[in-house]
Amino acid sequence: QHLIHTLTIQPNPMKRLNSFRFFSFLLFLTAVLVIGLTISVMNASLEGEGEKQVNIPITYKKTLLLTSSSNPFKVSNKILTYPPIFNPSVLHLPNQQYLMMARLPKVKKIEIENKTFVVSQLLAGIAKIHKDIKEMNYVGKTTEVEYSRGISGRMATGCFVGVVGIEDPRLIWSPEGSPLLIFGTESTDAWVCRSCWVVDARYFLSLDDKLGDKPPPKLFPEPVELLRYEEPSKIEKNWSAFYAPDHLGLHSHRLYFHAQLKAPRVWFLNDTSGKMHPVTLGDNSLYENCIKRHMEGGSLRIHHATPLLSVVLCKRGECEPDNTNTILIAIVHDQHKKKGMNWYRPYAITWHRNYPFQFRSISPRLFFAGLGATLTYTTSMNWKRNEGVKDLSFGYLDDIVMVTIGLEDQEAFYLDFPMQDMLQDHHMCA
Repeated sequence: QHLIHTLTIQPNPMKRLNSFRFFSFLLFLTAVLVIGLTISVMNASLEGEGEKQVNIPITYKKTLLLTSSSNPFKVSNKILTYPPIFNPSVLHLPNQQYLMMARLPKVKKIEIENKTFVVSQLLAGIAKIHKDIKEMNYVGKTTEVEYSRGISGRMATGCFVGVVGIEDPRLIWSPEGSPLLIFGTESTDAWVCRSCWVVDARYFLSLDDKLGDKPPPKLFPEPVELLRYEEPSKIEKNWSAFYAPDHLGLHSHRLYFHAQLKAPRVWFLNDTSGKMHPVTLGDNSLYENCIKRHMEGGSLRIHHATPLLSVVLCKRGECEPDNTNTILIAIVHDQHKKKGMNWYRPYAITWHRNYPFQFRSISPRLFFAGLGATLTYTTSMNWKRNEGVKDLSFGYLDDIVMVTIGLEDQEAFYLDFPMQDMLQDHHMCA
């Protein structure tokens, strides 16, 4: 008390200066330690636990932070529902409404031949964004979606994967304005365990009153299994759908499926039978020398996350889309192990939109504002609707896209931003 009193009544300028210098030094030292710790944490998240750093000459930024154009704080917006959901997929409907289909927590279980299976379900409904807080919620009635082709003895033994039912929902618009759902469930094929399917989303949920005065045709009125007999895998998943000019010249456009990134393979449907036909892509050099080379290393595998969108490389009203100024873009996942868990590092990849759909560029690693380096899983990317725009199968650089994100299989978020933001600092492949 005496010391404090003395310093207060009879201050010594030199002592005050020395104290100021001392505390300034302490603040500087603390800042250095904090920044160093932050960089160490970021490096750990970038490299992964126990992984060796790959020394690759990088001439562009190593990370790209995407921020919200609607949130005043620029961070990712919460999707809050009851019951809770994760890994949502969203399409923007007219009148500021959204079609949302998402995974429900794995709570339902069944026993088959002394093995326990988790029954995967979706929650489907119409959602809206709260005007002030930008939170997305379901409005009105929701539908719990169960879809399974049944499970046989072979599924419980040779194809035991621990889950049955519908999962991995991915929504896209067709050029005709039909909402298509790509999902995974049990296969009807004797050799394949789980396969990808496509169906008009109206099969599970009534939407005709949400799609305008003249509802578009149902291109796939019943679920169609997508089977590639030439190169099947036991578990088919993470296929990314997209529309592009018909490489056969029979139609103005055709529905394609990008099935794998390594040794890239694209397949197409000739009809609604489900039989897939391969598109020849040539060698794998662009994947090895560009895509894989500019990721961070330590990957278990690299796979698709979102459907491929068509982007016109100008702002809306500045040019007309054609085959020379339109590309394809999607978010992919670089899967790696960290602390015994699967983590996913997101990147944006672009392709040439014309056959043979070669790689064009890769972004730095993506970070979503407000989510940091947490365990996120990107599930969909679609255009937000502009006033008077009906065809949402393509967009322009200044159009807003909405990316939906699952967090640790427990929470859900969305991030909206101009497409041009995600095309920054790309490394060009060719």
